[in-house]
This record gives sequence, structure tokens and C-alpha cells, in this order.
Amino acid sequence: MFSGRVACEITSADALVTTELVFDGLFKELPPDLCVAVVASLTERVGSAGKEPKDIKMSVECKEAYEKVRVAAQIVGKQMQECQCLDISINDFMNSFRPEMMELTREWAKGTKFETCMKIAPRGMYEGSVVRSIRRINEVLWQLKGAMSIVDRNAGMLRRDGWGGNQQVTACPAAYREILFGDARAHHQ
Repeated sequence: MFSGRVACEITSADALVTTELVFDGLFKELPPDLCVAVVASLTERVGSAGKEPKDIKMSVECKEAYEKVRVAAQIVGKQMQECQCLDISINDFMNSFRPEMMELTREWAKGTKFETCMKIAPRGMYEGSVVRSIRRINEVLWQLKGAMSIVDRNAGMLRRDGWGGNQQVTACPAAYREILFGDARAHHQ
């Protein structure tokens, strides 16, 4: 099955929800910075204690993109429930995709300095955790690139600014930069 081949490319985020978003064309319609933010919501599955996702402060663009993630999660959750593969409620499954890192990663993808991004980091999230999250997001972006090549071998659905296609690029040039992906030893000399 075609969608199964696409889902097999995604190993560091929820493969079913991510595949649903790929086939919905979400990554085709969003600019790269919002694609990075969406991937953040797909990889970050632990949220702020006691906060519902709808209570997280976000820009209008991030809220709209996050709502599309929730719709995809609802579709997948219903299918999983029908197959008796979901041992939590559909609402809990939808809420497991957390938006806390969306604004931070969007700013990072826009080129904002790490120091400034840390000012909008979720409370209690330290630099090391943010670095690990951004590295994981970059990994998923690479996986998405592979998934997109299955969907469309020539143009790729990840578009603009060096996304997709046959170009030799990182999954998102804006996300892959500065201190996060350099050799740690080089920074301490």
C-alpha cells in the first residue's frame, strides 16, 4: 500500500498522523518555518503539566497549523479505535500532540538567535532539552524528505527555500544551523 510505504519512512514521530498530514498536503501549503513548527507538535508528546493544548499561547498561524494536526489525529484516532488499536480516548490521543515548542521552533527556523528563542521556551525547559528537541525535529524533517520523495519523486511536496525535490539540501536549511549541529568539542576550544 502506497501510504504504508510513506509511513515507513517516519520513525521519530507518529507515523500515521504524519502520513495523514502528508497526504492532506499540509507540508505543501505551509511555509518552511510553519512546517518546522508542525513537526515540533508531532515529536513533542509531553506537555506542560495541567495545561490543555488549546490554552497554550500561540500565534494565529501556529494555532491554525496545530488545528490541522488535531484534525489529522482525530481521523487517525477514529480509525485506530475502530480497529481496537487505541487504548485511550480519541480526545486524549489528539491532546498527546503538544504545541508547546511550536513558536520556539518556528522562530528558530526563521533564523532567530538561540538565546532569543530560549526566552519563549516553555517554562522549565532547559537549553539541553531544547537542543535535543530541535535535533529530533531535524531528524523527522529528514524522514519527511524521504517520505515526500516517495509521494512525488520529481518536485517533492516540501517546497520553497530548498525544500524537497532532487536538490542536495538538509531537510530544512533554516532548522539545521548554528551551535546545535556543530561538533561540541569545537565550541569548547
